[in-house]
Parts: sequence; structure tokens; C-alpha cells
Amino acid sequence: MRLFIAIQFPPEIVSHLETIQKELMRHTKSGHFVESSNLHLTVLFLGEMEATRLNMVKDAMRKITVPSFSVLLQEVSSFKTQEGRLYYVNVKKNDQLETIVSELKETLNRSGFSLENKEYKPHITLAREVVLQENFDLTTYCQSIPHKRVDVEKVCLMRSDRIDHQVVYKEVASRHLP
Repeated sequence: MRLFIAIQFPPEIVSHLETIQKELMRHTKSGHFVESSNLHLTVLFLGEMEATRLNMVKDAMRKITVPSFSVLLQEVSSFKTQEGRLYYVNVKKNDQLETIVSELKETLNRSGFSLENKEYKPHITLAREVVLQENFDLTTYCQSIPHKRVDVEKVCLMRSDRIDHQVVYKEVASRHLP
């Protein structure tokens, strides 16, 4: 099974992200937009894993020491991929979030997991393989997007499945922060 640890959003934040997506969509020639039910902030990608290792992940989540905190959603950015551009909402660098990532990696590495050791760049993917219309000024649009603060009270272990050619995320377990 394919797993990741994430922060899910309350309805008002999902609505905010959908509004951003809809505006991007209006100015897009092509692209694949993330379903609103799948909008999340990845904390740690685990990848393919046997079900026998689930308890180790749940145990690592129980060991998180960071209390509830908030993150700030910022502007829309993008980067080039082989298939096109990926558009996302930046999440401001946050010490509590960085600590959670570090604690999870440390605990899971001690349990024998082999995790990527790349810099954590928190973001919320909105769309992949995007080609914007030439007359759309992303910089001007980004300036019109209000920043939003989101309270983080739990982290979730998520499973990613492909059902009828659609990616579906399902919560497997969660950990409320102290």
C-alpha cells in the first residue's frame, strides 16, 4: 500500500483552495487538478509499504511531542516537471512543522525505514501538468490571494489508492497533537 503522513484541512480552507484552483482553471489550456477531497499538506511521504509496518508508523506518530500550532498558507507557485508545470500553494516555513518531520524521520529510521533525506518544502499541490494561457499574469493573480492561517491539531496517516482511474486518499490513522 502507498502511504503518507499529512495534515488535512477544515471545510473553509478547502473552499479557499478550491477558489484558487477555479481561478487557475479559468486560465489553463490543460492540466490535471487535484480533487478537493484530496487537498492536503504532506508531512512525510512513506511510499509503498507492507501492512505489517503500519504499527511502526502509528507508533512514530504517537511519539510526536509538538503541541497544536498553526501554519500560514501563502502565494501560488509552480515548478517545471517533465509533464508540464506543477502548481501549489506555499506554506510558510514553520519550526513546529519542521520538528514533526524531524521526529517522524528519526523514529522511523530507527525502526528500519529508508526515507528520502531531502529538504522538506511544505506545499499544497493544486494541479499537475498545467499549461497556462499566455495572457494570464500569475504574479498579479498571486498578489490578490489572501494568506490564510490554519490551525493544526492532528496529523493523519493516509493511504493512496487508484480506483476507477481516480486517486483516492483514505485516512488510516490519526494522532491528535498535545
